[in-house]
Amino acid sequence: MSTTDAPILVRREGAIATVVLNRPDKLNAMTLDMWLRLGEAMRGLDADDSVRCIVLRGAGDKAFDAGADIAEFSATRANAKQAKEYGRRIAEGAPLVARWHKKFARRLADPCPLSGEEYDESYACFDTEDLREGSAAFVAKRKPVFKGR
Repeated sequence: MSTTDAPILVRREGAIATVVLNRPDKLNAMTLDMWLRLGEAMRGLDADDSVRCIVLRGAGDKAFDAGADIAEFSATRANAKQAKEYGRRIAEGAPLVARWHKKFARRLADPCPLSGEEYDESYACFDTEDLREGSAAFVAKRKPVFKGR
C-alpha cells in the first residue's frame, strides 16, 4: 500500500498537522482498522510538543465521514460479544471530553461570536476530576479511569 493509499494520512506543515480519513470512494466510512490507525495517529501527534494544531478532514469532496463502514459489520459486529467489544473500544475515551467536543462542534456551525460564558466554558475542563486523573495516568504510564466529572 502506498502512502497515498493508506486509510489514514498524516501531513505536517510546521506546527500544523492534518489528519485525513482516506477512503473517498466509500465516503470515508471508518473501518475498524481505520479507528485503530486514527487512534495511533492522534496519540503520536499528541506526544509531539511541536504540534500546535490538528486538522481532521475527509478525502475527496463528497463527505467528511459517513460513519462506520457497514460492509464490515458481518465480521466485526456479527454477534453481541463482538458488538460490545467494538463499542467498548470506541467509548474508552474520556466521557466529558467527548461531550464537550460534540457540543463545541455543534456550536461552530453557528456564525455568531462566542459569548463570554461560552469562551469561559472552553477552559472548564481544567477544573475536572477527569483531567486530573488523565494527567496522573499519563505520568504514571497507566490507563486512566475516567468518571465523567
